[in-house]
Amino acid sequence: MSVVDHGLTKGVILIPTNKDGLTAEKTAQHLLDNLYKHFSLPDKFISDQGSQFKAESFREFLKLLEIESSLSTAYHPQTDGTTKCFNQEIETYLSIFCTGQQESWADELSLMEFVHNSRRHSDRQHSPFELILGIQPHAIPQMFASTKFGSVEEKVKHLEQIRKEAITAHELAVARMASRLRSTFKPFKKGEKVWLNAKNLKLPYATKKISTKREGPFLIKDVLGPVTYRLSLPDSWKIHDIFHAALLTPFRETDTHGPAFTKPAPDLVDDEEHQEVERIVKHRM
Repeated sequence: MSVVDHGLTKGVILIPTNKDGLTAEKTAQHLLDNLYKHFSLPDKFISDQGSQFKAESFREFLKLLEIESSLSTAYHPQTDGTTKCFNQEIETYLSIFCTGQQESWADELSLMEFVHNSRRHSDRQHSPFELILGIQPHAIPQMFASTKFGSVEEKVKHLEQIRKEAITAHELAVARMASRLRSTFKPFKKGEKVWLNAKNLKLPYATKKISTKREGPFLIKDVLGPVTYRLSLPDSWKIHDIFHAALLTPFRETDTHGPAFTKPAPDLVDDEEHQEVERIVKHRM
């Protein structure tokens, strides 16, 4: 189970567990043992639709601790915005590392966590450790003096080898995620208009087959990172307004086709522009 700081540092806590034994009570205990004692209670807890997170006992646990609960799904990444892509990077990092450590990966998670939190990321000028602690903690040294205790020397060499593999896996994961966008992606700018991929949006269409493929165009309000953007959405949309660039397509108007979404000229009533309603398409009490 990976716990990511959504708001500021993008630091990660990696907890070895198994799916069958991860009950709602066990999940709550993991959070107390690994999150609370180091960083205090969070303001908000975002998770997928796992049964342990949906359980009434777990949601009551968060409610009593005054923690806001938000459930996302694999098909609705807007709920947790920028973290969705970051989680994919962590999954890639874990899969690369665990391929070479298939028997002992669970024992090495603490070192993997340290390596990840000590590395700078694309949208942060400082590592998670620097943002959390204010300093960059010392890592395992590159060279060691000889020792007469063979077991100690073997343990230290093993730690150094695992650290090197974790660093390599981390850099490879970052490069792999970046390469998915680098070939075709051109960064958007604040004030531009973009189309939003509607595949994963839950909108009130009668059927999914005849719904639009893209929604918008929407104005980019803020550029939050190299691939994350805040859009100006309709007030009626009760979803997170931060999206990954993979879901956005540039909106363009050409001289050949003229301006998009033209409207009829308004009438002037008492020197004020006035649009007459032709018919009401749908209503709801």
